[in-house]
Amino acid sequence: MRKAGKPTIVLKMGTSEVGRLAVSAHTGSLAGESSVYDAVFRATAAVRVATLPELLDVSCYLLSQPLPRGRRVAVVSTSGGACSLAADACAAVGLDVSE
Repeated sequence: MRKAGKPTIVLKMGTSEVGRLAVSAHTGSLAGESSVYDAVFRATAAVRVATLPELLDVSCYLLSQPLPRGRRVAVVSTSGGACSLAADACAAVGLDVSE
């Protein structure tokens, strides 16, 4: 069910009870049952990783794969500033960043 063969890598926080409390204190409604997220990730063929080093490893692996077709991208980040930097970098090379 992955769109246009473009991979999605997910680093989900709040997978333990204490982690959910921490996420809830910061982002409120974005916290939720890990099993629900797991089901969505499976249904969309998202690659779930557990650590930042694993996120970087999978990202580096994907760099060795053929580029997806098309110019549309989505940017998701752990901070607004990082998201803005990524969106600027995408726009600089002519990619269409979704809102």
